[in-house]
Amino acid sequence: MNVKTFSTLLATLTISSICHSQSMSFSRISNDAESSGTAGMTMMTSSAFAVSNNISLLPFATESLNLKVSYTGYGNPTANNISLGSGLKVGDKLGIGLTASYIGHSEYGITSETGTGNGKFSPSDLKLGLGAGLKILDNISAGLSIYYLNESLTSNFKLNSIAAD
Repeated sequence: MNVKTFSTLLATLTISSICHSQSMSFSRISNDAESSGTAGMTMMTSSAFAVSNNISLLPFATESLNLKVSYTGYGNPTANNISLGSGLKVGDKLGIGLTASYIGHSEYGITSETGTGNGKFSPSDLKLGLGAGLKILDNISAGLSIYYLNESLTSNFKLNSIAAD
């Protein structure tokens, strides 16, 4: 790899990281309550939430199927983070995972420019993920995760995106 290619790749990754933190920031919230409760210690295990934590660990799983449901209160007492995760080990070298996370926020009142009430709205965030990990050698693996992200900020303003890592 020459210096120009490396510099371009590094700049792209840096810009991507900056943009990621500006919009749809909910995608960085952990779906895995177990991992959050142990300061990330379980992120290095091959679990049902491997798609979000580290998909390349899934081929090293000891179980052929792992399913988890997670619930955490988020932000304030009326925001809820409900997550589902699954990991499937296929043979000795492949692991496939699915994850889904929904955050429902508290309801707020909508007003017009003149201050007239126009109803209520509850913002929500949705993250769906699919990933696969492949064992290359006995102690080396690689993985790819793809996500669909949806953020509803108002009844008229919704964001959709696809992300990968």
